[in-house]
Amino acid sequence: MSISRSYRATWAVPVIAGVLVLGGVPALAGSAAAAAPKTVRDDFNGDGYKDLAIGAPNATVDGRQGAGEVVVMYGGPHGLTKDRRTVISRATSGIPGSPQAGDNFGIQLS
Repeated sequence: MSISRSYRATWAVPVIAGVLVLGGVPALAGSAAAAAPKTVRDDFNGDGYKDLAIGAPNATVDGRQGAGEVVVMYGGPHGLTKDRRTVISRATSGIPGSPQAGDNFGIQLS
């Protein structure tokens, strides 16, 4: 990973966390978006390819059921890959709070 790519990846977690803490993306608010699956596609790591953030609000984190997490799958020239991903939860450094049972972190994206 180049220094500039590493630098951009370092900023991906806080940017995604900000979107989650502030209640999602404003463009998703509204009746049409309410019927659609709530995922966010954007270029979170700045490599020019679309990435995908997926909410897993029922995930167990640090033994706490339903604490929730968000999985970011990074895109590339051949699409999304499971090999390039980041899992974000309240146990992730830089994310406010701590994992709590039933917290359902990431529910805005599920």
